[in-house]
Amino acid sequence: MVINAEKMAPNADGVVQSPGKVIKHTPKAYIYLPMGFALLVEMLQLRYEHNKKRNISSNN
Repeated sequence: MVINAEKMAPNADGVVQSPGKVIKHTPKAYIYLPMGFALLVEMLQLRYEHNKKRNISSNN
């Protein structure tokens, strides 16, 4: 059986579903930890860009 990964997505309960059946339960930590890490990286990127602009404007 070939499973199309594009159509599989975890729902709010952490259950990975395909169009026809439930495949397996995914622990919430596997979903929320990467989301938290991505948020942290995005916040660091925003801070870096803000400081970069501020340093450029103060040098002129």
